[in-house]
Parts: sequence; structure tokens; C-alpha cells
Amino acid sequence: MKKIHVFCLVAMIISCHSILSAEEKWLGKKSDWSGFEKYTFKFENKTAWVKVPKKSAPGNPWVWRGRWADFHTGTDLILLQKGFHIAYLETGGMLGCDAALDLWDKFYDEMTGKYKMSKKPALEAVSRGGLFVLRWAARHPDRVSCIYLDSPVCDIKSWPLGKRKGDHSPASRNQNSVKGTPLSSTQSKKVS
Repeated sequence: MKKIHVFCLVAMIISCHSILSAEEKWLGKKSDWSGFEKYTFKFENKTAWVKVPKKSAPGNPWVWRGRWADFHTGTDLILLQKGFHIAYLETGGMLGCDAALDLWDKFYDEMTGKYKMSKKPALEAVSRGGLFVLRWAARHPDRVSCIYLDSPVCDIKSWPLGKRKGDHSPASRNQNSVKGTPLSSTQSKKVS
């Protein structure tokens, strides 16, 4: 009988530790997002956040946003209710350049190492987020469960460089979009 009590006590301690670890595991500023916890923090001097489900689905699945962090909030609610985490790292102004992808590699390592998220996140890209998601997936095809694209920019020559015909042709392109990225005006001329 004494062995059963000891076993129950140990099981309770382990359970309590697991509960406390789950509550305290995310760093950053905690806020409420539609009834779910959201943690905003700095990662490599960039803003990042994670929306946390009340109970994680088996394997700790997560969706990684490539751009436009607050797009598809209805989808976020459904996924959170199903046990998915939603993560975002602000690298939007970097247009999917190698330096941005290097940050993504570090963020992936943090999410899958320290936070034990699935090794194969679902990648979601809207607009220029396609530049990040598609390049990162090409760099690491073994680390992707699936990709959702919504009106993605798939070719940097079309936007922001305007080398193709259409709404974002040279006359209408936004040259400010490439400032501070490896696509300086000199480098952008080399893209054909």
C-alpha cells in the first residue's frame, strides 16, 4: 500500500512539473489573443511571437507565417483550437534574402530545440511572404510538412524589381522595398 502512495505522489509531482513547465516555457511579453496566450519577444533583434493553444496536439504542430502576421486570423482560431501553435518572425523588409533565411534557420532551431515544436512546420505565405517560404522550403525540403500560399510573390523579378509586365512594372514598382537588403540598386540591375 505504501508503494502505491509513493507512486501516486511521484506521478502527481511529475504532472505538476509538466503543467508548470508548459505555463512557464514561453518567454516574452504575455498577452491575450482571442482567448489564447500570445508571447511576443525579441529574437536576434527582430520581433517574434507565438500564439499558444490551450492544449498542444500530439507532436506539437505549428504554422510558421512568412509575412503579414495578422492575416487569416479566423484560420488561426481554428488551428489553435485544434492544438497548433502559430509563430512569426518579423523579417518582412528583408525580402527573403540569404540573411533572412539564416535568421529563419536560427528561429527554426529555437522552436524545434528549446520549445520542442514539430520538426516539420506548416509554412504559410501571403504576398511577399512567398519569397521567404519558398526559398526556405527549397533550402530545407525535409523540414516542411506543407505550404499554404495566398497570392504569393514567387519571383523577385516581378516584385519588387518590376522586370515583368503588370501592375508592378518598372513604372509602378516600389524601389524603397529593396533598400537595406542585398538587392541594392546595383545588384537589382544584375537580376535579369
